[in-house]
Amino acid sequence: MKKIFTLLAVLLLSVSLNAQLLHEPFTYTPDVALGLSVQSNGVWQKVNSGDSILIEAGNLSYTGLPASTGNRINFGGSGTDYYTSFTNQTAGTIYYSFLLNVATVAPLSTTGDYFTGYIENGSTTNYFARTWMKSDGAGGYLLGINPGSNTANTQWASTALAQGSTYLVVVAFEIVAGTQNDIAKIWINPTVGSPEPTADATSNNSLSGTANDPSSGIQRLLLRQGSSSAAAGALQMDELRVGTTWADVTPNASSPSLIADPTSLTGFSTIFGSPSASQSFDLSGTNLSGGSGNITVTAPANFEISLNAGGPYSGGSLLIPYTGGALSSTTVHVRIPFPASLGTVSGNVTCSGGSATANVGVSGNVLEAQPTVQATNVTITNITDNTFDLNWTPGNGSFRIAVLRQTSASVGLPSDGTNYAASTIMGSGGTTGSGNYVVYNGSGTGPLTVTNLFPGTNYTVTVYEYNSSIAGTDNYLTTSATGNPTSASTTGITNLLTQGFFTGIAVPQFMGSFTGGTQNRIPTMYFAKISGLAPNTVYKYYTQAANTTDFATTATGAGGSLLIDYNTTTTTPVTYTYVASGSFTGSNYSFLTSDASGNFQGTFGFIHTTNSRFTKGNNLYPTIVLVDDAGGSTSPRYRFALNQSITALEFSTTADAVSGSFIQGNSSAVAGNLVALWRSVDGNLVATRPLSMTVAEIAGSATGWIGSNVIVNYNYNAGAWNTIMPNMNEDGIKLIQQINPLNGSVVGCNSDADGTWPTGPVPTSDPANGVTPLAIDAADAPLNGGTCYAILPVTLGNFTVAKQNATIKITWTTQQEVNSREFVIERSIDGINWSAIKAIPASGHSTVAITYNAIDEKPLKGMNYYRIKLIDQDNRSTLSIVRSVLFSSQYLVLVTPNPATEFININVSGNNTNEVYTVTISDMSGKKLIQTQSSNYVLRIATNKLAKGIYIVQIANAGKIFTQKVIVQ
Repeated sequence: MKKIFTLLAVLLLSVSLNAQLLHEPFTYTPDVALGLSVQSNGVWQKVNSGDSILIEAGNLSYTGLPASTGNRINFGGSGTDYYTSFTNQTAGTIYYSFLLNVATVAPLSTTGDYFTGYIENGSTTNYFARTWMKSDGAGGYLLGINPGSNTANTQWASTALAQGSTYLVVVAFEIVAGTQNDIAKIWINPTVGSPEPTADATSNNSLSGTANDPSSGIQRLLLRQGSSSAAAGALQMDELRVGTTWADVTPNASSPSLIADPTSLTGFSTIFGSPSASQSFDLSGTNLSGGSGNITVTAPANFEISLNAGGPYSGGSLLIPYTGGALSSTTVHVRIPFPASLGTVSGNVTCSGGSATANVGVSGNVLEAQPTVQATNVTITNITDNTFDLNWTPGNGSFRIAVLRQTSASVGLPSDGTNYAASTIMGSGGTTGSGNYVVYNGSGTGPLTVTNLFPGTNYTVTVYEYNSSIAGTDNYLTTSATGNPTSASTTGITNLLTQGFFTGIAVPQFMGSFTGGTQNRIPTMYFAKISGLAPNTVYKYYTQAANTTDFATTATGAGGSLLIDYNTTTTTPVTYTYVASGSFTGSNYSFLTSDASGNFQGTFGFIHTTNSRFTKGNNLYPTIVLVDDAGGSTSPRYRFALNQSITALEFSTTADAVSGSFIQGNSSAVAGNLVALWRSVDGNLVATRPLSMTVAEIAGSATGWIGSNVIVNYNYNAGAWNTIMPNMNEDGIKLIQQINPLNGSVVGCNSDADGTWPTGPVPTSDPANGVTPLAIDAADAPLNGGTCYAILPVTLGNFTVAKQNATIKITWTTQQEVNSREFVIERSIDGINWSAIKAIPASGHSTVAITYNAIDEKPLKGMNYYRIKLIDQDNRSTLSIVRSVLFSSQYLVLVTPNPATEFININVSGNNTNEVYTVTISDMSGKKLIQTQSSNYVLRIATNKLAKGIYIVQIANAGKIFTQKVIVQ
């Protein structure tokens, strides 16, 4: 529900003693979506994000108060907060008043929350004179006042207020010298035009504990949307006033009054040598003294005014006559004249006469002339995983900025009159728009090295020429030019959620989901392989599940994690750790270690929640988040999504494609092992996937390791299992397997040819039992024996390809083989089109590691891609991952990894005659630190004794020289 809320807007106004600082009638265009900041053209500024405070047609009224000339504002629930600024007040008493109508009290709590108050000069978080609201528990509400930050100091007015009624609320804040002496008061429904009465509630900063003081003055007013579960459901506010006297904020309808609308004009801009475009405000008055007279309108320095858009303009004062005590709405035009001072100019247009005053704040910039030639030939070089170098050819501006953004981010153009701080650390400089960071601001050119980039990410850099002499005169040329902007991608794997590095080996087709507000939690398990990691490296990790809208973002989905610490777990039974919300802080993660090829293979799992991603019928992609344990980072390095999705089924008796039924069983399975349910008796992973996968229970309570909210009648017995099966499955459950979670081997199974299990009997074809469990008896499926189809016919270990003189050597290892026939080696020149080049007989059956070798005697020139097709006795096949190697008559060099920590590898291709080459590593000053010679295809050089920084690697051979920058971290 939208929270309707009126803000106490305080505008930039000059103020004399005993003068009104602000009158805000909200004369802005109503809109059902665009918020107060947009509709007020920036008079109100956002503090955070969420539902907007909206301009709503209509207004509020109060007896004796001048009628509102504008609209009102409204809001409800948690959302965006706003503030506006007025002339800073450092002493004395500051009043504000507003009309309030709480249209919907619920769900306002009896504890309450504050919804408006002053803000300290220059701050957005240091609040004073906060107005509080709470439910009286009987359908009404109470208002209270607090001078500072200590909630305990809130004092409440005793009168209960009614839903749907309009009230005049006045607040006073007295700034008292010293500390914790400030006083705040509140009045509800005072008589307009009368002297200041006794307050309905008074509080000061010394009532309870410590509190803050406005050390730099009061300069802003806040509109705050509280908690959606504790704040009023709908608030309306109107006719906001701020002043330094009681009369300023409680004007009688018969009191002299001048109204300027709007009360602030901003954004004036012109080039030195010509006047700016004009803006205008309307001035009207009522009950002006003397019957007839003149209103004097005076322009501040660097501005001029006129009663006609076309002029003439005056830098002094104008007289506007009134008769009958009233001034009809009169438009006053304002502009920056020529000549005017270069830079930022501001002031107040003052309007006085007839015993009334009104002021309009004005501000803008006088700019230098714009450059005429844009920078060109922007280059991005020396690209690594998280750095690259920038350079460009300057245009004819005095200065220029280089702005870097991820190419997916929208372009943010620089604003004239604004000078931007720059930083070569991406994300640390000033911004010209969301995600547009200034990495250079100066009068020269590059090269400069930008750091803190994301790996595998495309970036765009744009250089803008500008002229400037003093602050506020910056004038940017924003047109494009040859080679400006330009884009490039960093190397490595992106840290956004991506597929391609997380491959399912045994992944269920279905998983459970919530039903209405009931979570019905059960485990969802799968066996998968991670690739693309650094070799022999310890990683922290956690798991969740995502949908496709999370891809290419920093989101990783939702759900709790079921984690195995693979660094301490080497044998079954395994122990799982449940983490409600995975992260790399506290103990919300576990560990795994990649092998020599940068791969890892194991069991992973998650628990669904009521997050909308788990809505029935959605396809969820299991995700894993990783970071190198050695670095101590709490930020994810990799976010991988599985290549296969799992369909969420609601526990229901409905016969449709998005419904499933609860199934469980007792067994003799080892606690922590996986349990897979199949619709076929052979469990043919090559042809299909298990219907569902879960874990064999540890004796006790499931809440200890999968959290709360488990499905009713969950079986906690040791070896028991609990999962879901689809309601539309005429085959039923014909095979149940027990799988070792560490290596994926099947260690037991039982089958039933027709899907009706004997004890009971228990039919599983097209079930319709919903949350009521079908129970498979341990006598029918003990899962500790049987002849089973392995989920991994061949478990492939290391797979490497390497240049060996004029040939390529291909080596792979199998950890186990079941029913295997042969290995076919396939080669490709482009990674797309493949051809078989060799066939190697397989062992057939093995439970120990076996190493195989093959030679490609005629490799292709350039990059050669290899993969292995694993074929079993039944002619079923699977494909390995792809490996590549450079083979060329041309001399090619590749230096990896980059950035480096412990070592770098120098990969030389085209060195077919084993010629000796020389490798030299120098620092950026040219000092040689390491020099060595080799004729090997791959040379490893230790970098762990080098200081962190950027180094130059040079490889020289027979007059050929290759140079590359390397970063050592």
